[in-house]
Amino acid sequence: MKRQTKLLLAAGLILILGLGGGTILYAGQRYFMVSHAGAADPFWKIEFKGAYDAAREFGVPLRILAPETPNDITRQLELLQSALKARPAGIAVTLSDAGVFSRALQRARILGIPVVAFNARPLDGDRVKNPYLAYIGTDDYAAGKLAGRCALKSGQLGNFAVVLNHQPGHVGLEARTKGIMDVLTPMGVKVVKLDTTNNERTIKKVFEKFYQTHKDLTAVFCLGPSVLHPIGQFIESKKHPLYIGSFDLSHRTLNYIRSGFVGFTIDQQPYLQGFMSIKMLVLANQHKLVPSNLDTGLGVVNRHNVEQIEALSLEYRRWK
Repeated sequence: MKRQTKLLLAAGLILILGLGGGTILYAGQRYFMVSHAGAADPFWKIEFKGAYDAAREFGVPLRILAPETPNDITRQLELLQSALKARPAGIAVTLSDAGVFSRALQRARILGIPVVAFNARPLDGDRVKNPYLAYIGTDDYAAGKLAGRCALKSGQLGNFAVVLNHQPGHVGLEARTKGIMDVLTPMGVKVVKLDTTNNERTIKKVFEKFYQTHKDLTAVFCLGPSVLHPIGQFIESKKHPLYIGSFDLSHRTLNYIRSGFVGFTIDQQPYLQGFMSIKMLVLANQHKLVPSNLDTGLGVVNRHNVEQIEALSLEYRRWK
């Protein structure tokens, strides 16, 4: 167990929030956040900052756990189980798989530990199979449909698009893909899904192979910054006028949009997801208020509002 803890600390993926003066107002009332990805991804830095700020505001200790490899579901389940053993005051967890976490969630219910799902959940929303009190996050299927509509509206989409999935099997990313396809396919646009990994070199290699054999490609949908960054570098080097749409925000994503290289991105407000997950758990524990679902929205960021979005978000977005 000590060795495991050292490894996670070294990777920077387990973060413990200490409060002012070394005092904790609710000793023995620790909260856990268990995510399928960690702070190495710029998206998750924002998510975790929101959670930290909520814990600091309420004066409670917070521990964040994430696997060393993004979307390592087996490892995430182990971390969730370790959080349950600590008998915490509440747990916020991403449900990026439809069935793996079912027993652990049922165990939490038996123990009386409040659980909220955030950022990702199965499309079926079955709370008998996966019991949780509330979901704080975006509707990924709706986000995919919105991305498809934004691409159509641009008039630059063409008739052949590829959706790059850097975490195959992730329920939220699969839902985004389905949403894109359900909008574009009836409009006569050919859409294919290309699974990659989270590794930049592998992403480039997989896409380059696809690109070389599909010269009629007209558009690319990236499902997050971790795939947009390497793909953007490759496409820029080829000077190929591909239309690009993406999801979520990063410093580079905003620069791409500002320059016109990327048409848009769909923002799900990760800070709000992290902040409200912890806030709802604290209220559930301290005041017996039942958490409620919170749709963190579908924000379109494009060249018309990119400057305003960046200026107004500097207080809580930290990409670098």
